[in-house]
Amino acid sequence: MDPERFNAAQAALLDPFSRAEILLARLHAPVVDGRLLPDGFLLEMMEWREEADVADAEARTALRRTALERRRAALEAVGDAFAAALSSGAASREQAEEIRRSLNVVRSVDRMIEQLDREDDAA
Repeated sequence: MDPERFNAAQAALLDPFSRAEILLARLHAPVVDGRLLPDGFLLEMMEWREEADVADAEARTALRRTALERRRAALEAVGDAFAAALSSGAASREQAEEIRRSLNVVRSVDRMIEQLDREDDAA
């Protein structure tokens, strides 16, 4: 394998989102809506952002802890769904939807944490 292809493959596998895409393809996962989110999640994120807008450093730290816990739970759900798919050799629609839904939570929470970090830097 030439070095450029190797480096591209390594970068893809090191990124959890591209790694999930690769694994979904290998498991012949059905194509599902890439915008899936858990029920009530958008409202939860709006509330977090409102809290962050008026939060002091201590409150931002508490929000960051909550966000990191939500991120950890979402990644655990991704892992559980992949484990179930791998045990059967293929991903079901429900598993693919759970993976997409949970990855979208991780992306959203990551953006929230970035916002909290920016606000800490500005304070």
